[in-house]
Parts: sequence; structure tokens; C-alpha cells
Amino acid sequence: MKKVFLMLFLATFAIGSAIAQSATTAGINTNEVIVVNPLEASMDVEFIGAYGDASTGRVSVIFRVRNKTNHDKANFGGGVPAQTAAFDPRGKTYFMPDKVSSAFVDVPNGIWVEIRLDERRLSFSNVPETTKSFELINVATVIGNSSARGMVQFRSVPIQWGVVPE
Repeated sequence: MKKVFLMLFLATFAIGSAIAQSATTAGINTNEVIVVNPLEASMDVEFIGAYGDASTGRVSVIFRVRNKTNHDKANFGGGVPAQTAAFDPRGKTYFMPDKVSSAFVDVPNGIWVEIRLDERRLSFSNVPETTKSFELINVATVIGNSSARGMVQFRSVPIQWGVVPE
């Protein structure tokens, strides 16, 4: 009887462990930023951080990309401000301050390149320091001559106030 009970206990533990592991690898119940990349065939994306400056109310976003295409230029955050936006947990939306038409940046094939949305015209403005995170950040992205375009998303993004990125 003890062996049967022990076997049932171990089986239950093993099943519970497998379910927990599956949930963790799927991005559920983690504190990591989730990256949604509709341009996966054209580039890899890794989130680095969101940095707030309380004195200006601006939040900069830094990530890196690795180009997989034969184009060597890309545009991140360009277009009209409504395309690139951040949404906080209270439902407030933050846009880039003015109509933005950022220049294309160099993204050589196969090499990781850091992208900084940190200039005055390429950061989120009027964000109060009480905002500790964004639920979602949408970044309008175009690779090359518009052959690959989409909205890269970062979900569950903590804002690091007073931290100056390197």
C-alpha cells in the first residue's frame, strides 16, 4: 500500500512539474519582457530595456536586432506617432511627441545592432514617474525598401527610472 501511495505521489509531482515547466517556457508567470516579432523571417529582436528620466518625463526604449535580409537599412519608430505607442497598466497611451520621420539606420546582415529610441523625437514623452511599467510597446518597423514591415511588440515592460543606459 505504501508503494502504491508513493507511486501516485511521484506521478502527481511529475505531472505538476511538467505543467509548470510548460507554462514557464511559454512565457506565462514570468517577469521577462515578451517580444512579439512579426518580422521573424527578416530579423531577430531582443529587448534590452526601457529607461525613464523623471526630470523630462521621457522614456527611452533600447533593443537590438539582427538582420536576416539582403537589405542593409531599417527604420524603427518612424512614420506617424500613432504607429509607435506605449500603453501603461491604467490604460493611458503614450505617443512620440511630434510627427516622426526618422532616418534609416545601418543593419548589416547577420550582425546584432543596438537600436535606441532615445532622442527627443524618438522617445515617449510626458510619462509620470509613477508609471512603473508599460503593458505594451508597439514599434513600427520597416526593413529595406518596405519589403518587410510590421509592428514589433514588447509586452510587460518595466521602466527603470533614474537609470542611465550604457
